[in-house]
Amino acid sequence: MKNKIRMTILMICACTMMLGINAFAESTDYTITVTQSGANEDNISKRTKRTDCDINDFCVTPRTFNTNNASFWAKSIQLYGSIESEEIYVENGIGESRYGRYKTTAPCDEYYFMKARYGYSSTGTVKSTGVYEA
Repeated sequence: MKNKIRMTILMICACTMMLGINAFAESTDYTITVTQSGANEDNISKRTKRTDCDINDFCVTPRTFNTNNASFWAKSIQLYGSIESEEIYVENGIGESRYGRYKTTAPCDEYYFMKARYGYSSTGTVKSTGVYEA
């Protein structure tokens, strides 16, 4: 009886630990507008907390573009600090995630934001929505 209770408690503890190990990165929806001229831009995402310390990458997954042939450059920047990522090229692959690496180790539990700049568009303006993970 004692061993059965002890085994049950150990199994519950093991299951709890296994479920608690998974790390999920926080993400935020973005809406950006970047132009060829640089005028009237909304090129910064909302901030998001970096919670997944196992990798030193950020991710951008576009959902929509205003035209079929559009692209932009994106990088991730620490809100209160000097950590930045390399720039990545995000193009019309709807739902296709693009990954970029931070130039130095990016600390966890800090806020970051995505900054975009114009890549290409037949209209001279790129409007895109999607998901950004720091």
